[in-house]
Amino acid sequence: METDATHDIGVDRGIFVRGTPIWLDAQRKKSHVILTSIQDRLPAKHERALTSISMAAMLDRAGVQVAVLPGTFRQWMGFGGRQVQLVELGASQAEVGVLLDDGSRRTLVLPSLVPNIQALPPVDHLVLKAGCIGHTGEALDAALADIVQGADGSQRKIIRVETLEVGLEVLRLLKSLGVSARPVGLLGRLCIKSKAVRDAWVVAFAKEKLRGGGDEINLDTGCGQMTSSDALAIGYYGGYEVLGQVLDMTTARALTLVDLPRGISVPETFTSGRNLTVHHPVEKSMSLDFEALGRL
Repeated sequence: METDATHDIGVDRGIFVRGTPIWLDAQRKKSHVILTSIQDRLPAKHERALTSISMAAMLDRAGVQVAVLPGTFRQWMGFGGRQVQLVELGASQAEVGVLLDDGSRRTLVLPSLVPNIQALPPVDHLVLKAGCIGHTGEALDAALADIVQGADGSQRKIIRVETLEVGLEVLRLLKSLGVSARPVGLLGRLCIKSKAVRDAWVVAFAKEKLRGGGDEINLDTGCGQMTSSDALAIGYYGGYEVLGQVLDMTTARALTLVDLPRGISVPETFTSGRNLTVHHPVEKSMSLDFEALGRL
């Protein structure tokens, strides 16, 4: 008897593929891990990891002590007993989709809905990390243009971001606006070294400890890293409208939403005629209790 496609996937501080050693973005050390994105910390010291060529190069620059296999987009590879293919997401250099084939059906895992996703392969099951799907705010390019226009030059700007994807886009947009900026901290270690003027603006992850002062601007893209009450809401990642477009591209009849914030409802259009599974974020106290029980 054929099982529901959504039963192929489990969630426990990362996404795992049942019946295999494969994990995606596992927060604890595992044997076979596929890295789909980088937020504000380096991955655990997994035994082996697979990611895109661009992300593998960034992790190498940052000094990651993990055997990272750089994979080519749209090319099948054997990994952990499954056929795996990396899928490009728009022009992103810091986030990648993962296509899994068990011989009877295909599953596509997306770390987010980055801008300008143009094409995706047809699959049976779509898995989406949906932590920021209900977040709205000003467009990133418009927000940065306003910040640049309002700057008086008396104090350097420190722009804090939640993910590598947004950090790279902030650096690109500032350059297009004629502003010299440099990444610092972990973001700086991940990026290619480049020259910047002494009073250049600074771009860093949300919780990075920095030397020196400056006018801090926190860009809240809905990933949960920004706790400041004056953070600027930025609508960078796509919401339910984009999810609908992605489902049309993939023709998936099964949908799993991972880390969907509690209190955010899923529109009925996504539940009608489709197998839907939702995983909410686990409370820290619940997670600790679960781990303690597992050690008894």
